[in-house]
Amino acid sequence: MKVSNYLIPLLFFSLLISSCKNSTDDFNQGSEIEGSWHLVEYMPNVFFQDDQLTFDRGEIVWHFNTEEKVLFIEMAAGVDFNVIEKGIHTYEFGDNGCNYDDNKFIKVESNGLGVLIKDDIPKGILTISNACVDGHILKFER
Repeated sequence: MKVSNYLIPLLFFSLLISSCKNSTDDFNQGSEIEGSWHLVEYMPNVFFQDDQLTFDRGEIVWHFNTEEKVLFIEMAAGVDFNVIEKGIHTYEFGDNGCNYDDNKFIKVESNGLGVLIKDDIPKGILTISNACVDGHILKFER
């Protein structure tokens, strides 16, 4: 009888703990961001939209490897874009006051870029927005 008094709560807590998930890990695993994304638009600030830059497909390409959490950035010769350097970078998603729904804040080499917005990925559009703190917006297409 005493064993059953401890066994039931133990089983309950074991099931409870095993069903917990890390939402940041879920965001990465099997993620829709895997693959290549062409930067097509950069708005340095939501209030100064006249400063918006547009890029042709292939000028700046981000390649996400979600399994390794690696981002490879290619830039065509002569492209002037100083938000992030071309090359191989690590990235991670984390908690941030700007996160909402299933959209998470992305850090590249520990530098916060903004919230990676997944809403339009089925349409082939990816947005990274730091607009909640009056920052930049990057728009990508597949």
